[in-house]
Amino acid sequence: MKSKDTWGIELRSKLLLKDCPHSIVPESLDSRLNPILHILATSFNKFWLKDGNTMNAYVMANQLFVNQNGERLDEHFFHGETWNRYKQIIKSLTLKAFLDENTNRFINFNNFCTVNNIRLSYNEFLRLQHILRPYVNKYKQIVCSFSSDLNPIQSLSLNVSDHFLLKKNLD
Repeated sequence: MKSKDTWGIELRSKLLLKDCPHSIVPESLDSRLNPILHILATSFNKFWLKDGNTMNAYVMANQLFVNQNGERLDEHFFHGETWNRYKQIIKSLTLKAFLDENTNRFINFNNFCTVNNIRLSYNEFLRLQHILRPYVNKYKQIVCSFSSDLNPIQSLSLNVSDHFLLKKNLD
């Protein structure tokens, strides 16, 4: 995503939320015109269902967490003041931020606000729980599983085209 080549530019243009690599929308990539990028984006989204990675799944703009209309969560879900004040925290919220680590049950509103250093309205919190609850109930086995940390992979800033050119010049 940090790459400055055409793939990186195209992937960044397909993000639902700017600067959130987890918000890629695979359906926005034409699989006939660019099959490799489509496969990459689809695989990235499937990562959240693999071996319990669900607990580290970002809530915002994730295809796993949708409202009753099938829409991903974005800034329009929150009151303008909430979004403006806490957008960085909101973008970084993962499923485990909403669950008790011992029981995998939803934590209460006050604990959520304290632990995550955020002050949502009570209605926003209830609406978020309403969207997350069906997923947690459906995937109880993998929610309880060990999860891998994706941050080291996301933080790589290798520019593939530069690497290729460097290697080619050395040969």
